Amino acid sequence: MIALLDPALFVWGSPDGPLVPADEAEFASLVSRAIQACREARATVTPIAGYWDRLWKDFVRPLQARLQTPRARAAVDELRKLGGKLTEFSPTSADTRVWGFRTLFGQSNMMPSDWEDRMADAASRAIIAGKSVMMLVRLVDGRNLRVHRGKQNVVLHEVTRWRLYVRAAGAGAHVPIDCVRSATQIRRTWTIRYDERLPTEADGARYPFCLPVDWHRGRRQAIRTKESVPAWVDTAGRGWTRPNIPGGAGYHWDVFFDDPQEVSDIGVDQLNIMEYAAPPSEGTAGALHHTPTRKKGRVKDTGWRCP
Repeated sequence: MIALLDPALFVWGSPDGPLVPADEAEFASLVSRAIQACREARATVTPIAGYWDRLWKDFVRPLQARLQTPRARAAVDELRKLGGKLTEFSPTSADTRVWGFRTLFGQSNMMPSDWEDRMADAASRAIIAGKSVMMLVRLVDGRNLRVHRGKQNVVLHEVTRWRLYVRAAGAGAHVPIDCVRSATQIRRTWTIRYDERLPTEADGARYPFCLPVDWHRGRRQAIRTKESVPAWVDTAGRGWTRPNIPGGAGYHWDVFFDDPQEVSDIGVDQLNIMEYAAPPSEGTAGALHHTPTRKKGRVKDTGWRCP
């Protein structure tokens, strides 16, 4: 597996001064998660000629000179260690086709537009050489992220570009390239698009988020308005939204459902369901987190199954 680095990982604030502490902390965190994803996927950050040298010259080295903290500097050093010798892959043909690279690299004001071709070429050459490829990316609002806001403290982050595609000349199908941000997305691939905190049947959830089989297709609408708030919508039509708690706190999902039989079986039309990967002290992923006093006596803890 080859991991390519999104140049946007290294674009922070004005290039003329040090990063503000909050940006430097976020940068170090993003790079640390990218490194963990590489290790989980057993991937190398392969120095592909024509991409790697320019990435370090144009983005990484200028940023290194601005870093102030040992943690951020160490993250960059560790990232470099995941690479190897400069690699020369065969050039691509004019008939090679790519999708999605313009969104990430050609229409962003974070980098010169020629990076669209540079990233597409590096990915295509690796794939034509028979390598699997993933892209380690940074989410940026308006680029590959849409922020949905509902009630005062209800915010959902929707990824708008989660895969890139390459089809080599003469190939019968295009090859997908996952846009990855964490090790969790290697183990639970669908979280490159959907929220990592959603509990599914695979997690043993009593009340699972029923993931669409075609979750990766753009025609599948992932977020809709339910009960006047944005919500992740599963195949059963249930809406999963965050609790209206300041700062995005809380370890559960507010889940709304309107199927008459389901409402009758459970006794209410809304439940508070434990999120995935919350502290063990909060409970089990996909179980009831808590029942408000006004609903106690009505809720029947029956669970549900996916269609």
